[in-house]
Amino acid sequence: MSMNVVAYPNALACRKAAVCLAREAVAQGRRPVLLVGSYSQQLEMQKWLAEQDAGFAVAVTTLFSWICELWELLGDGSAVVGGETRMVALWRLLCESDSLQRTPGVLNLLNRCANQAIPYVGNLANGLSEQEQAAVDLLQRYGKELHDRGYVEYSEALARLAGEPAGKRYAPLLLGVREDSLTHAQRVFLDAWEATFIRNSHVAPCPVQRSNELLAAQALLFQRAESDEPVSPRGALRVALAAGPSASNRITCQAVCAAFDQEFHDVVVAAPNPSTLFDFALPTLAARGATCTLSMRVKFRDTDLGRALIDLGALIGIDDPNDPLEAMPLGAADFAYNPFSSIPRVSAFKADKTHRNDRLTGQGVILSDLAGNAHDSMQGLIGLLEAGDYAGALDILQAYLDRRFMGSLAYHAQQRRALDVARRLCEEGPDLPFGVLMAMAATAPVVVNVRASNDSVRPVQDRSGIHTPSVCDSAGSQPESEQASIAVESPISPNGYATSDGLQVRFMSQAEAANLEPGSTDCVILAELNADKLPIREPENALTTLLAKLGVAAPADPLAQARDTFYGAFEAARCQVVVQRCLNNENGEPAQAATVFEELLDCYRPNPQTDAGMNRKLGIPESLVPYTMQLGEQDVLGNAGASVRTLDAQPQPLVGTVDEAARGLIVLPFRYAEGVFDGVDVSPSQIESYLDCPYNWFAQRRLRLEGLDEGFSPMERGTFMHDILRRFYQRFQAEVQPKVTESTLDDARRIMEEVFAAIRDEQPRGRFGSRYVARTAWERKEQHAVLPKLLDYLDMEVKLLPGFSPRYFEWQFATQHPLPYAGCNLRGCVDRIDVDEHGRAVVIDYKSSLSNEYRLFDARAKEQPESFELPKRLQTLMYARIVREHFGYQMVGALYVNPMKRQVLGAYDAHVLGAEDIPFAGAYDSRNCQVPYPFASTFDELLDTCEATIAERLTHLQAGEIEPNPAHDEACQHCPVNVCPKRRVPRR
Repeated sequence: MSMNVVAYPNALACRKAAVCLAREAVAQGRRPVLLVGSYSQQLEMQKWLAEQDAGFAVAVTTLFSWICELWELLGDGSAVVGGETRMVALWRLLCESDSLQRTPGVLNLLNRCANQAIPYVGNLANGLSEQEQAAVDLLQRYGKELHDRGYVEYSEALARLAGEPAGKRYAPLLLGVREDSLTHAQRVFLDAWEATFIRNSHVAPCPVQRSNELLAAQALLFQRAESDEPVSPRGALRVALAAGPSASNRITCQAVCAAFDQEFHDVVVAAPNPSTLFDFALPTLAARGATCTLSMRVKFRDTDLGRALIDLGALIGIDDPNDPLEAMPLGAADFAYNPFSSIPRVSAFKADKTHRNDRLTGQGVILSDLAGNAHDSMQGLIGLLEAGDYAGALDILQAYLDRRFMGSLAYHAQQRRALDVARRLCEEGPDLPFGVLMAMAATAPVVVNVRASNDSVRPVQDRSGIHTPSVCDSAGSQPESEQASIAVESPISPNGYATSDGLQVRFMSQAEAANLEPGSTDCVILAELNADKLPIREPENALTTLLAKLGVAAPADPLAQARDTFYGAFEAARCQVVVQRCLNNENGEPAQAATVFEELLDCYRPNPQTDAGMNRKLGIPESLVPYTMQLGEQDVLGNAGASVRTLDAQPQPLVGTVDEAARGLIVLPFRYAEGVFDGVDVSPSQIESYLDCPYNWFAQRRLRLEGLDEGFSPMERGTFMHDILRRFYQRFQAEVQPKVTESTLDDARRIMEEVFAAIRDEQPRGRFGSRYVARTAWERKEQHAVLPKLLDYLDMEVKLLPGFSPRYFEWQFATQHPLPYAGCNLRGCVDRIDVDEHGRAVVIDYKSSLSNEYRLFDARAKEQPESFELPKRLQTLMYARIVREHFGYQMVGALYVNPMKRQVLGAYDAHVLGAEDIPFAGAYDSRNCQVPYPFASTFDELLDTCEATIAERLTHLQAGEIEPNPAHDEACQHCPVNVCPKRRVPRR
């Protein structure tokens, strides 16, 4: 696909070229249309064209707005669908689908795919996964319903307009829009209408009056060669370094005050979240007489009030209130902690613990708890929403907002915008395809414009109107939806800025700062230039994968886009630029600087290829150190109003140490049926965990740092599977024979299906934390998927230990009194014990996943150990020793079996059993699990050696030693202790 691209060295040259190209188009009898990336750019360009006496010759708009106008003129009478309508329609179809999860991520994928590629979803696509095919089918249903209701999708309008012969009468010119930001449908349309892209190549700075240092830095920015001389700092570029996130806002505020001290009157602060900075700095800056304005965009779901309504809507809008399986305790927890629940923190924690411990907590119980704990001023909110009195409920929220948060202008403005979105949905309630509350969840990604100022908090109508589809990320491509532009809260002058005769500070995003005219402000402060705040990620996600399979993938270059944005914001400064970042993250670990921050500093480095001339502590060139301000966090959190207290300095304990008085409580005594016994009471899994890493064992087993939620995870699925296999064999042996054989497979499958159905139906009545409870349609599908895998496992069961038959299931030992093992009291439960007619036994432990850790040893290892080493997984070896001593059997195997994937690993006696008795995946596994091997000639010797080695290691546990000492990398992957001096790998 060819693109007519013309490049110019800077923004001013691009603007002048746009005027020239427009006049050429007029001379050719074509109508020029200048397409820009956003509504703010549209206003700026219209102003500039008027100053050039070209305001009547060129129409300035965004691509989306222009397509809507063209469709009204050339279309079939249908209307281009709005973002909120699209969201609601897709959400309803998603709720009706049994193949896709009802999550914000799936809804976002469907929304963006519909917006970008609805004409192409019918394309023949090879290699679609089951989920992708379900998404395509849903989008096809959505497209049909859209036509039936008299709408057309934006991407479909583009595709149909691409073939219009009327395109020859227009001359589209794109300014400030990157080609890689366009969708496939937009590119097809613009190519058919012979559009011209006016590209800013950033070869030379704009010829406007600016600091020589800034001009020099900009000339080298992103393109410095090794032969180029570094920029000599003179104070036009300054660096602000915060020790951590808590100091970030404060140092930015100090940078603004420093700019005022240098007699700069107009300062722009660009930050990823400008509202937080605005509210933090407003008292200080207002005390100096400054006018502070805020301009930002925020998604409905990113506001507290929006999330509160979404969470309540998800609870109240349940399809069947009498079905507790559809209740959502986590949504209730999110609402309880929301400022607009008005629930005290202590009450919120109590309710959260109760709800999350039981996945089947009913909707009525949850809503009653939330309503009963609410503040008096918020009483009635939930009842009004349940009754459908949405206007009354929103009035309660508005009164609470105005009374509680009027002191935080930016926060108040955001919540007020969210409230306006909710009111508009309520007004359109009768036209919505389903309930208003469900529609609020659907419109979560809708973006609203927020304006605030300390001049006035009186809301006034935005000049752009309620529905301004031109406010888009790039070329009207509607990244989430048609953004609603709502209410401005400051007087607006003709140039679009808040009126002020004195000091002025404008808070905005970096993208908005990039749209400012070059050299239009005294100072630009680029805040929070850290990689986590401004990430550069390749757009490899489910959407791009699906679009690629449909043949409509659009190229993207996030690094180039970040550079363009940074370059434009940098160029807006006339006298000074301040770049600010944090040196450390929330955990106190070194934080990575944003790529654009490092590339800017490269302009000042003596040699960008080496670290010569760099301050390693601050990560900046030594030449910039005199122009750098720093702020630590030692005093940031201090309470200036608190009385002075005398504090006693206490040395911080080392990680993994326990006071002498508490060492006896590291392992709590266990109460057996016959009482409490002397010694350390442990289970095989606890021993295994301690051998992996003593500190990991202490955190997980003793402190129990895991969450409170009753989950739907592999752990609960494993318990579910254990119960099915136990009851299956008990019934099979009672009705058929002791062991499943080839001839009894039909009976085995029938019994397995009946047992599965019975245990599945019993799950809701099971004990909290030990049941596999499906709450949603997707979870029920996952639960039912266990049955086919267990039916397939029966074929493996025929081949597993054919000369043995299962004799004990879920055999619990040491219930009356402890059994000694390795110097400790051992207690536990063996999943299954198989015995043959000669009194030989094999212990089997069911696992939902197996890895190489479950082998006895590694026969292929290049470096074999010189002495015996314990296997990484040895529960079955401990079980085998207990079974041998208790029953007197000759132990010939200790196996791990994964019925879900039909895998076997562990250890077996090759003198008695062969590979034909155990269905290993291959001969390699068979060799790695057999005894004899280099460190044990018999199976009994293996069991005894393991016990002796474990006993030696457990003396440290009995002495209260829990220092971090991971035995292998896998021991750290699931450890809940993030800050550990011996952590080997990040936590999964």
